[in-house]
Amino acid sequence: MEKKYISLIITILITIFIFSMSLSTGTTSGEMSSGVTAFFKNILDSVFVNNNITLESLHIFIRKAAHIFEYFILGVSYYFTAKAFDLSILKVSFIALITAGVDEWIQYFVTTLLYLIKVKLFKLGIIKNY
Repeated sequence: MEKKYISLIITILITIFIFSMSLSTGTTSGEMSSGVTAFFKNILDSVFVNNNITLESLHIFIRKAAHIFEYFILGVSYYFTAKAFDLSILKVSFIALITAGVDEWIQYFVTTLLYLIKVKLFKLGIIKNY
């Protein structure tokens, strides 16, 4: 298999991974990152005694940093794929913009859909609160 197709496959797999992470609700995503947050909190507490960093603020930072890191890796992958296929930076930037837009749409759709389902279940008397 040619090197450029391997690069393309890696880019597609990273994109699928990012989209699949966006299918998680905020609660599920928070549960996944809470272990990492606790790990770094323990390190910070042992290195910087009496620090003012709360677990909640560190958790927000870890989640945002993970999101940025995902897109950094995707950007590097886009770069190598674009270089292998000899694509212009404008085309690659457009593809990256579309990818980010689809990712945000997925996050919005999942949140909105879950809310609507909960409201419907509440109105039907299946659940007590939403």
